[in-house]
Amino acid sequence: MSKKKMIITTTSTIEGTEIQHYKGIVSARVVTGTGYFADLFADFSDVFGGRSNTYQKQLKSIYDEVIELLTDEARKVSANAIIGVRIDHDEISGKGKQMFMVTATGTAVAIDNSTLSNTEEERTIEINHERLEYEINKLQVINNIRNDSSLISQYMPYFIQHNIFEVMNEVVNYYLQTELYEEFSVKVVEYIQELEVYSRPYLYKEILTSMKPIRILNLLARAKMLDYSKVNEYINVSSFEFQKASLKSIMSHQSSYDLSDIDKMEAMKQTLKSVFTNRGKVLDSEKWECECGKTNKASSVYCRSCNKDIRGFSMTDIDPNVVIKFIDERQQILKQILLK
Repeated sequence: MSKKKMIITTTSTIEGTEIQHYKGIVSARVVTGTGYFADLFADFSDVFGGRSNTYQKQLKSIYDEVIELLTDEARKVSANAIIGVRIDHDEISGKGKQMFMVTATGTAVAIDNSTLSNTEEERTIEINHERLEYEINKLQVINNIRNDSSLISQYMPYFIQHNIFEVMNEVVNYYLQTELYEEFSVKVVEYIQELEVYSRPYLYKEILTSMKPIRILNLLARAKMLDYSKVNEYINVSSFEFQKASLKSIMSHQSSYDLSDIDKMEAMKQTLKSVFTNRGKVLDSEKWECECGKTNKASSVYCRSCNKDIRGFSMTDIDPNVVIKFIDERQQILKQILLK
């Protein structure tokens, strides 16, 4: 018995007929090793100009396969059409392996196809030449920078223009390792701002495992991605040096504020008061002992030996009380604006 005709389209309607029933969202994916394409990259003379007919055929074959699987899923729910079809691709990695994944999603529906023309094609979805070339170029760029991280700086305009989130791990690692990180950070800030929905959770997660958490924190601050809840969480379990560095980021900005930030600011103030207590100790009314072990006169704010105060702060460090006052002022202004 032959399969019933399936209409597949990227639009939300099908011309010439009405949708009778919505059957639900269907999806399908095809995963293959990136080695499947490895020998094809050599066919390119230039990342923005080279072409490979073989590569196009391979990629088209994968797209055809995922659409076939999507069609099968729709038939399982007694649908005879799929609308709003979207095809995405991604490169995933794990356990030392890299894979290429194509995912298709859409809404399975039942239509009265008796009103459709007999010449109606079963599949109205297609991949145009520009999209195919874009995917080919994108994969080669990703392959290039993973083989040679020194190319990352060169490709940053491309990553920013096309929102290439798949290379975020490589971009951030390069930023953390390069000696020119201050100069490079300008491009990285623009990159993570363009991809905030991906970069914010990624970077805050990286803080916990990175060997250079302060550099990541500074990056978040410059990108105006302050998250009081996250900073409040990390500051309690971090080293004293990281805690002090956090003060600078707390005085940065978020991209926007809402009512929930008022409570988050209050929690942040209480955390700062509890975290930054005396690290040295008061001996009596005339002397105090620094954490370095040096005894100082009560009239001396900073230790004569290490130039730190009783809380472990030097003259160049940001005073926690200044930060608490800064948060309080911002909190009061938010209350006036949002609670009026």
